[in-house]
Amino acid sequence: AAEGSGGDGGGGCAPSVVKVLNSDKMKKALKQFSPKNYWTSVADAAETHVGGGSATLVVADKNLVPHPHGHLQRVLNVLAESGATTLALLPLASRPSSVDSMPHLYVGLPKLPMPLEMVALCMLRVLMREQHEGDLDAARSESAASVVAMFAVFYRNTSLSQLRDRLESLFGSVCGVPIMEGIGSAGAPPMLEEVLQHVAKGLATCSVREEPPLPLEWEARARELLARDDVRHAVLSLQRPLPHIQADVAAALARLLRATRMPSQLHGSMSLSTALQEQMCTSEDRMARADAAGGRAAPLRWLAIAALPKDQLLEGLLGALDGRLPDELVERIRKGRPEYHVTLWHCDDPVMGKDTVVRDALAACVGQPAHLQVSALVADEEVAAAQVVLLSGPDAVVAQGTQKAFRHITLAVASGVHAKMANLLPERLAKGKAMSYTLPEPFYLEGQVLGCTDG
Repeated sequence: AAEGSGGDGGGGCAPSVVKVLNSDKMKKALKQFSPKNYWTSVADAAETHVGGGSATLVVADKNLVPHPHGHLQRVLNVLAESGATTLALLPLASRPSSVDSMPHLYVGLPKLPMPLEMVALCMLRVLMREQHEGDLDAARSESAASVVAMFAVFYRNTSLSQLRDRLESLFGSVCGVPIMEGIGSAGAPPMLEEVLQHVAKGLATCSVREEPPLPLEWEARARELLARDDVRHAVLSLQRPLPHIQADVAAALARLLRATRMPSQLHGSMSLSTALQEQMCTSEDRMARADAAGGRAAPLRWLAIAALPKDQLLEGLLGALDGRLPDELVERIRKGRPEYHVTLWHCDDPVMGKDTVVRDALAACVGQPAHLQVSALVADEEVAAAQVVLLSGPDAVVAQGTQKAFRHITLAVASGVHAKMANLLPERLAKGKAMSYTLPEPFYLEGQVLGCTDG
């Protein structure tokens, strides 16, 4: 999704701000995460009030599939409320593919918009992952290849031309991006044909309603085949070089950004005056309109720097203070919390909770990175928190981050104690009722500005 205003006579089209919203990171960082909350966050991140030829580019890093029925339409309805221009990138395999040269492999298969070699490549790349944010890799998911098959089956009974037509009816722009070569007119060598046959068998029997979507025996055989050196080399050789794909995507974005600066190119029948009115609406106005249509999540309750790496935080802190902390405190910290964040704004805060200007400024930063320095640990018998300094991030975040002397990440709270009690640690420290442990050397974390409708 991209939003911009003003024009520069066709000059530089690079976006002023790029935001990436990774759904897996948000799922770990935010309580009660749901797909509805995710697309609401994308829409909020696309909102901008900055003119002068500026643009905001929001990358929705999440699988978007036509399941359940009507899902694509519901998502695009949410994005339309932001007034943003939308771009869909459609991965393609160059022809000829196995669809052309090996039609016997497709007997008994439902119509699909991608060839078998694309599914095989996606399976291999998923199995080669390490430490995936959503735990979908060979080490942490016993059905990783089966899940890829399930995502392909979401598109069953849809040809490539039908999928493109459907996307063009929903998105402002659609760009087909070749990501790989097809198998070729000569077909696949025997060892690769065996892989494609196994993939086809999985697609023919895959269930989107069962867990796992395919038997573990199918998964084990898929892994065995794709682990062979000759197979891996053959499948990976079909990939287009990443710089070529990046160049195609960059060109599509440049065209989109140029188009958003031209009133005649605005999405649908939206006029320039209507687009500017959309940009001038507050997030509450847009949520109220969408709530009336039944398509919007609840208003934001808090904004924070979240999606912080748990292992890096805990190991960095406890490693730096090794031997200096009471065992009981170490145990409390290691027990951990569901997620870790640095609060920037909360609706229940007696001072900043009513400041909608700050809220809207921070909401416009959702999806952007921010960098923190962890400098100390402060704790009493009920609460423990890591004291941090905000080093860099969007201007609104840095401005808000420096308004409070004790910026912190709550690490542990006793049973029955609310996390907000960590705000009282400086006062308790001054009274000698808490302890502070300064790190001999600070360490650094990267997080993401996120908003939450719960908590």
